[in-house]
Amino acid sequence: MDVHRPLEGISLEHILCNREVRTLNNNCFVQLKNNFYQISNQDEKIRLPKKAKIEIRQCLSGKLIAMFRGKIVKMTQLDEIESPVIDEKQFITGKSRKVYIPPLTHPYKVHYHPGAKSQLQNVI
Repeated sequence: MDVHRPLEGISLEHILCNREVRTLNNNCFVQLKNNFYQISNQDEKIRLPKKAKIEIRQCLSGKLIAMFRGKIVKMTQLDEIESPVIDEKQFITGKSRKVYIPPLTHPYKVHYHPGAKSQLQNVI
C-alpha cells in the first residue's frame, strides 16, 4: 500500500535548490556571485517596487530562477552595467555657501564682547 501523493504542478527542481534572498536596487538590478542580473516584469499584474526582496533559486542543474511573492519573474544576466557619466567640473566649480558673520552690534554678541555695548549705545 503506497500512501504517497503524486506531485501535481510542483517541480522537484524548484524544491531541491539553493535559495538566496536579494534586494532590488533602483534600476531593478540584483547582484549574485559578482554577476549582475536585471529583473523584468513579464506579467503586468505583478508590480515590482523599489527595494523589493527577490528570492533567487539555484537548481542542482545550475539554472537560476528568480521569484517574487511566489511567482517566477524573468531574469537576464548583464555583461556590464553602464554607469552614468559624471562631470567632475560640476563638483569642483559648485557654488560655495556664503557664511554670515553678524556685526559686533548684533544683540546676541552684546553680552559676549565688552566693546560691543559701547558700539551699540553709539548706534542708538
